[in-house]
Amino acid sequence: MLTRWLIGGRMPMILYACIVRLHDGLPLSASTDFHLDKQLSDCKRRLKSLSLTISQRPPRGTAKVCDFLVHFSSAVDISSLAICCAQYPSAMAFCFLDELLWEFSSSYSKTTVALASRPYAFLEFAPNYRMTPLTALGILSLTLNIMCSALSLIRGVHLAEHPFQSRGSI
Repeated sequence: MLTRWLIGGRMPMILYACIVRLHDGLPLSASTDFHLDKQLSDCKRRLKSLSLTISQRPPRGTAKVCDFLVHFSSAVDISSLAICCAQYPSAMAFCFLDELLWEFSSSYSKTTVALASRPYAFLEFAPNYRMTPLTALGILSLTLNIMCSALSLIRGVHLAEHPFQSRGSI
C-alpha cells in the first residue's frame, strides 16, 4: 500500500507516505521513493520532526513545507502522513491516508503496534493483490463486455467509411 500514487508524467502526485506510532512518532512503515530532489529530502526531514509532535495535533491536517503539502490523518494509535505536490487534491490525499490507516490497522493489532521497538518494524506492509478465479457471472459479464466492445468497434468503422462512400456518389 505504501507505493507511490502516480497520476502520470509531471502531474500532481503523492511523493512519499509513512505510518508512524502516534504517541512517540516511531516510523512503522514508509514508501520507497526514488526522488533525489533536495527540497523533498528537506521536507522528509521536517516530516520526521512533525511526526514527533503529531499526537498534539488534530486528527487531520495539512502543513505547507517548502513547495510541498504534508497531509496527515490519525487514528487511535497510528498516524499516516503523505508528502504531496501542492497541486494534488487534498480530498484525494485524505482518501489515500484513510485507506492506508484502515489497511494497516486491519493488518496489525494495537498490541503489535505498541510492542514495536525499532523504526520501520512493519516495512513489509503492502497490499497482497491476489487474483481470484472468475465466477460464472464474471465470465458472462466479461463475454458481454467483449461483445459490446466489438460491436462498437464495427459501428465506428462503418461510420468512418460512410462519409467516404457519400462523396464518391456525388
